Amino acid sequence: MDSEYEAFWSYTHEDDDRMSGYVRRLAQQIANEYAVSSGNDLQIFLDRNSLSWGEAWRTKIGDALGTAPFFIAVVTPKFVKSPECRRELLTFVGESTSRGFAKLLLPILLINVPDMREDSDDEVLALLARTQYVDWTKYRLMGEGAPEVLTAVNQLALRIMQLQEEAQADLRSREQTEEQDEQATVDQVIGEINTLLPDWVNAVDFDPVARRQWNAAWAELTQRASRVYRQQRGLSGQFLSVWAKLGSEIAPLSDKRLNEARNYHRLTIALDPHVTAAIRLVEREPRLTPLLADLRYGISEAMLSIRATDEGSGWTFDDDPTQYSSKLRQAVQNLHNSEHFVAEANDIVSQWDARFEALGAYQSEQHEIENPA
Repeated sequence: MDSEYEAFWSYTHEDDDRMSGYVRRLAQQIANEYAVSSGNDLQIFLDRNSLSWGEAWRTKIGDALGTAPFFIAVVTPKFVKSPECRRELLTFVGESTSRGFAKLLLPILLINVPDMREDSDDEVLALLARTQYVDWTKYRLMGEGAPEVLTAVNQLALRIMQLQEEAQADLRSREQTEEQDEQATVDQVIGEINTLLPDWVNAVDFDPVARRQWNAAWAELTQRASRVYRQQRGLSGQFLSVWAKLGSEIAPLSDKRLNEARNYHRLTIALDPHVTAAIRLVEREPRLTPLLADLRYGISEAMLSIRATDEGSGWTFDDDPTQYSSKLRQAVQNLHNSEHFVAEANDIVSQWDARFEALGAYQSEQHEIENPA
C-alpha cells in the first residue's frame, strides 16, 4: 500500500472555479485534519497542484490511479456528466475491486445529483449510490470555519484512517490466502468471468437490423421532407407531418437501442474487475492463458464492432429536424444517450484489448528468451 499518494482527489475544475476554489480548499482541510489527527501527512493527488508544467497529465493521472489507495470523488451534477471524471471513477473501481479493495472508493456528495439511486439506469450513478458516500450538501452552505464543518472534516479524516487500517488488514489476509490456495483464486476469477460472459457477449451484439431500419427510414423521409420543402417553398403542414411520421417510425428503435446500450454498459462495468484480475493472474502464470480463450474471443468480436462504428457504420441522424417533432426529438435524444453509454463501455473494452495485446507480446518475448533458436 506504499505510494507517493495516499488519495486521488477527483473533481471538475468548473465546479471548483464557480465555487472560488472551494473544492481544492476542502481537500487541503481534510489533509490538514488527517495530519494533526494521525501524526502522518496525507498525500492527495490534486492535479492542479501535482502536475508540473509540460508533464503529460493523463499519464500522471493514470499512474496515480494505479497506486493511490483512496479515490475521493467530489460528486456534483457536473461530475457525473464529465467524461473524464467518469473515466477516472470507473478505472479506479475496476482496479480496486479486482484487488478486493472496493471500500477505498470514498465519494463526497457535494451537491445533490438527480437520479443518483441504486436502481438508476446509469450504472455510474447506481455505483455511487451503492457506495457509502459522505453527504456534504449541508456543510457546503456553511462557513468553512463553522464548528459543524470542522467536526465533519474531523470525522472524515478519522474515517480515512479507519479505512486505511482495514485495508492493511485485508491486504495481509489476502496475501496469506493467495499463498495458501492460489488455485481457489484462479477458480473464483475464471468462474465469475464465465458466469457474466454469455450475457455480456449477447449485449455486445447490437441488433444490426434495427440500425439498418433506422438509417433507411431516416434517409427516405429526410429526402421526402426536402422535396416537400422545395415544392411548397418553405414550412408547411405536409413538411411537418413528414418529420412527425419519422419520429413515430423510429421511436421504438431508439427505445430498444437505449435499453441495449444501458445493458451493455452495466455488464461491461460488472465484468471489468474480473477481467482485470484475470489479466494479472495470467501475467503471473502464463500457463493459465488457455482458460481465458472464450473471454479473448468475446473481446475480439467486440473490437470488430467498435472499429466498424469508428469507421462510420453507425446510426445516422441530424439534430436540426428535431425542432419539428417532439417524438423525433425524443428518439434522437435516446440515440445521443445510448452513444454516451456505448462509448464509455467501449473505452473499457478497448483497454482490455490493449492489455491482452501487451500480454501476448510479453509472453512471446519471454518464450524467445527461454527458448532461443
